[in-house]
Amino acid sequence: MKAPLWIESRSRTATVKRTITDYRNALVSTLRYAKSLALVDPYFNSYEPRFFNIIAASSDVMGQRSYGRTQGRIYIHAKFENQKPQGQTVNYYLNEWKTKIEPLAKTYGHHFKVFLWDNVPGKEVLHDRYILTDQIGVLVPGGLDCSFASNATTEWALLDEITRSFRISNYDPATRSVSE
Repeated sequence: MKAPLWIESRSRTATVKRTITDYRNALVSTLRYAKSLALVDPYFNSYEPRFFNIIAASSDVMGQRSYGRTQGRIYIHAKFENQKPQGQTVNYYLNEWKTKIEPLAKTYGHHFKVFLWDNVPGKEVLHDRYILTDQIGVLVPGGLDCSFASNATTEWALLDEITRSFRISNYDPATRSVSE
């Protein structure tokens, strides 16, 4: 991969400042040629701007190529129990997400879908944070939330192809096999 974020010394990790500007700059090379994106963070909610910032930045840079923009699909994965304000129904939260996402969909032409996870015994527990595309996977252990000004940093770790492929199959229904 020739993305500038990952070229320096062929590193598989990068330290990224947790600001909108730095996240956006890191996303440009990661999302320019992506057709699908899964943003996975159990703490995502539509209520707090610090979580919505990466969704807006991703929408802006995804598919932005030198000859124009291509449309893609963006899936957002969060935990039901972390939605705000607490105590509402799934439909309430999905409608809140829809209200926030509709302007992005109209502006950039991407198809969005929100998944609210609940803990089910014997099933995958939503815990780790990822940026997963049809081409690359990045583990973001510090979370996907970012703000306009922050001195905090987090490490972004490039996933190997086997792990990316496994993870994307958990979070992107279009990649699942028919036998599941």
